[in-house]
Amino acid sequence: MNIYKISQTIHCDYDTFDSFIAYANNEKEAILMTPDNCGFTNEDKKPYFGMWIKKSQIDNVKVELIGYTDEKVEKGTILSSYNSG
Repeated sequence: MNIYKISQTIHCDYDTFDSFIAYANNEKEAILMTPDNCGFTNEDKKPYFGMWIKKSQIDNVKVELIGYTDEKVEKGTILSSYNSG
């Protein structure tokens, strides 16, 4: 299993997630993950507290391979960076 850092610079104000670390099998899988495991923000919503990004903004997400694990782990978020206001 790979370890990725997934980040974005669209919503970096107070009360937003700017990045997270996650286990994923590949980059395509990693880019579709969210820091709170709750999915993407609805397209018709205005930015609100705790949001990640809208799926239509996925081209602005940066995915970096930062490591590997030999352990059997479940894919998902390990750690999130939240900018509390």
